[in-house]
Amino acid sequence: MGGDENQEHTCLNFDLRLRKVRSMVPNTITNALTTLNLTAGYRGPQQVRLFENLNLVLHPGELVCFMGPNGIGKSTLLRTLAGLQPPLSGEIVFPNVPGTQRKENYVSVVLTDRIRTSHLTVYELISFGRYPYLDWTINLSNRDKDIIDRSIAQVNIERLTDKKIDELSDGQMQMVMIARALSQDTPVLLLDEPTAHLDLNNRVEIVNLLRKLSATTGKAILMTTHELELALQTADVVWLATQDKIIKIGAPEDLVLDGSFDRVFNFKGYDLRTGKMGQEAHRGISIHLVGEGPEYVWTKNALERSGFFVLNNGNVEVVIKKENELAWCLSGHPDFKTLASLIAELKKK
Repeated sequence: MGGDENQEHTCLNFDLRLRKVRSMVPNTITNALTTLNLTAGYRGPQQVRLFENLNLVLHPGELVCFMGPNGIGKSTLLRTLAGLQPPLSGEIVFPNVPGTQRKENYVSVVLTDRIRTSHLTVYELISFGRYPYLDWTINLSNRDKDIIDRSIAQVNIERLTDKKIDELSDGQMQMVMIARALSQDTPVLLLDEPTAHLDLNNRVEIVNLLRKLSATTGKAILMTTHELELALQTADVVWLATQDKIIKIGAPEDLVLDGSFDRVFNFKGYDLRTGKMGQEAHRGISIHLVGEGPEYVWTKNALERSGFFVLNNGNVEVVIKKENELAWCLSGHPDFKTLASLIAELKKK
């Protein structure tokens, strides 16, 4: 089976698992969390209303990315949904949760605050997720331990359990905090900028993990993020905060195509439709590029970045060759083994 077929098979299995999880959610519980005319912000001598009259829904088994400009109030709304600060007005409704039941049994939260103590082990920190369920003796039952072990396995950090938390990298620490939230065993998981300050590899790992968890556990997961490209590829739904104190909701592709992202972020020199910065073809030379696959994509990127037009009827032909080794053919010259050498020659024209 080839690479594309493997990827297609994996995606098919993922979609089947996702449909299976959603089919297991009782019809009587269609929403994991609902807001009714919710207004969020800050009380004080001068009340600050960041969002007004929000009617939002989190569905089981969905990953929702909450996006918007810096300072618009994403973290404030997340804390309001988590019950860490009261709404200015309106309600937050959880299905089948009596008024006397503590909301920490229904919502778990991962914030950007750093853990200050350094003497805890990873296992001890993760076990804190079980504390809302314990009595005054604070003794973990076998069931508590099973849930902790399951959470550790879901995040794939078994190798870290005996480490002190001050021995962890930022990426490892974020995985541990997600495991702690999972050990709380709630239907709703809220995360505030879980990929902040992480390198690309760790950011991709975190977002893919959250997507997998929402699909395989049936949890409703909401994360605030600035990771536009990752959100577009992984989110089931995007909440897009606007300057009008409302939130526009939709599939990420719909919000791209209807211009919502452009209006909210006012991109300067970035084309969201192509995922690229606008390039000025200042050299006045058009290239007819012949090739396919990722080599074509990156060759086109290099040529446009260097100021060349890439057109179907370009007056200079460049052919990508992949017979024995990758090379670029330009009429009247030996094959070029690197893009840098090809572009250096084209600049002479």
